[in-house]
Amino acid sequence: MDYLYIRKWGRIVGSHDYYIENQVAKARRDNAPQNAIYKEDDGWKTIEDITNSETRRELGLLGKVK
Repeated sequence: MDYLYIRKWGRIVGSHDYYIENQVAKARRDNAPQNAIYKEDDGWKTIEDITNSETRRELGLLGKVK
């Protein structure tokens, strides 16, 4: 499954499945990195941009090297 973290992020923030799939489609069109989470005005944010330990835990990232 591609764009795993966009999918996880969408579930965490309570997005509907259709919205998550639209975000994944946008990431594909943009050729976003596979570790992308969401897009802001300045581009795609990735797991490396997440510093909050609770958010990293929810994404399944604790213990993973950044």
